[in-house]
Amino acid sequence: MSDDSYFRYKAEDLNYQAKKKFLADFQALAEELYLKLKKGKLGKEQKGFIDGYMAAGIQMRVVSSDDLQEALDKAHREIFGKSYEERQAILKSLKLPEEELDIPTFERLGKIVDKE
Repeated sequence: MSDDSYFRYKAEDLNYQAKKKFLADFQALAEELYLKLKKGKLGKEQKGFIDGYMAAGIQMRVVSSDDLQEALDKAHREIFGKSYEERQAILKSLKLPEEELDIPTFERLGKIVDKE
């Protein structure tokens, strides 16, 4: 009996399969997280779960932080249609200057308040 018949896969093949599966699962979780973020329903628990999942993958030496960042970028682009950096630039440009925040919202939006 040869050594190859004893084991179906080499260790490198198993590591590759584990990494591939881990990253696919992680990307699905990240897409779910971003969908909730997009809908405004993101909780701290979900973010903590993703953080723990990433830490576990790194601790088990299944993936690297670069692999995880790449999966996060793919998930972000899938859900938002743009990179994280592009989206942050847009969100930053939408923020009002501090002086405008001192003006009540109804005045900024030109709403008339009936004083009875």
